[in-house]
Amino acid sequence: MVFSKVDIQFAKDTLQGLTSPDKYLLPKYFYDEKGSRIFQKIMRMTEYYPTDCEMQVFTSQSSQITSEILSGSGYFNLIELGPGDGLKSKILLHDLMNQNARFAYIPIDISSDALSGLVNQLESEIPRLLVKARAGDYFRILKD
Repeated sequence: MVFSKVDIQFAKDTLQGLTSPDKYLLPKYFYDEKGSRIFQKIMRMTEYYPTDCEMQVFTSQSSQITSEILSGSGYFNLIELGPGDGLKSKILLHDLMNQNARFAYIPIDISSDALSGLVNQLESEIPRLLVKARAGDYFRILKD
């Protein structure tokens, strides 16, 4: 049987976590299709306050954020770590597109399922947006 690099890394991470005095599994392995759906549901619960706080910032400050971003010159990359379904970031993306900003949106997520869903939504909601989605571990992707 041949194992991929991902399988080998998963085995190493799992062995390390389960042989540690305080047992653990890395959360990055929870975000398969089912895990991503569960997390999306958690994010929409009233008890999960970060989503509401972030939505408030984006809805009330989006034009100011856009102005600050566009005060620089030229083309830029907008990188987002863990966009999930893009609920909050779409506010900023729409604002940037309305200002004719020249940029690429680079969402990076551990969940390829969530990322695929986001890309499909963005293609239909903001068709002119240049999206360069990357699935995987943040630290590895940012090194590239």
